[in-house]
Amino acid sequence: MSSVIRSRFSCKLISAVVTMILAYSIVLFCTGCTEIHTNKETSMSNINSKSTPPGMEPSDSIPQPNVSRKAPPDISPVTSGDTRYEQVINAELLGKDQRTGFLAAYDKQTDERLWILKIYDTQQIENLESDVQDVFFKSMILLPDGNNISITNERNETYLVELKTKKVTKK
Repeated sequence: MSSVIRSRFSCKLISAVVTMILAYSIVLFCTGCTEIHTNKETSMSNINSKSTPPGMEPSDSIPQPNVSRKAPPDISPVTSGDTRYEQVINAELLGKDQRTGFLAAYDKQTDERLWILKIYDTQQIENLESDVQDVFFKSMILLPDGNNISITNERNETYLVELKTKKVTKK
């Protein structure tokens, strides 16, 4: 087969794949939209306006976002000496057995991760969205001695972390 024919074949194949991906994306997008109404009084201008079309509830007229949980609290890292300590947002990406409940230590100068420590366990309930079960840090405070961090999670459980020994104690 000549290179011209191969090139045309490749272009047609790529075009077909892109078309399929776009069509699939449109189907996925539309399945998240409100259902299609056949009532002649319902038009796009009615659906997009603030008024509610006949036969619809106000919550039906505009697609509502599906938010499983609020965003995790914004916890600033703390620094002691040459080390920065911060919450790990998704420890599963690092090969850990759960997403939340981990503290990471980083070299302040090089940004190299020194260690990761599990502060608490999170139990996952089967058949329940995992993101609503995540338990993030609510506060993280370096104590005045500079050797301990107090961490309180979204369940209001407080843990003391001894930085030199990496010992975790529940208060």
